Amino acid sequence: MNNQIKYITEKEVAEITSQALSTLRNERFLGKGIPYYKKGKSVRYKYEDVIEYMESRRIETCQWLFYYYSSYPEFIKYMSGLLSGLYKMKQK
Repeated sequence: MNNQIKYITEKEVAEITSQALSTLRNERFLGKGIPYYKKGKSVRYKYEDVIEYMESRRIETCQWLFYYYSSYPEFIKYMSGLLSGLYKMKQK
């Protein structure tokens, strides 16, 4: 069994997460974002940490829809008000 830990570069992380390299660097500077390792000027991320980071930001769309459909009359009232407000703004 291969239990070797895989480390990846910040460029690979930027590609996987669709974040700009500057965003990753800024988050490191602020002490936020994905945990990383640094030796000298070299920065590496553990692949599993990157995947865990992405999974922790997963949004279950079915739960969102269930919330609105479980209170359907309130949802319709809210959307009607929103659309009517947008229509009035367009008429001005």
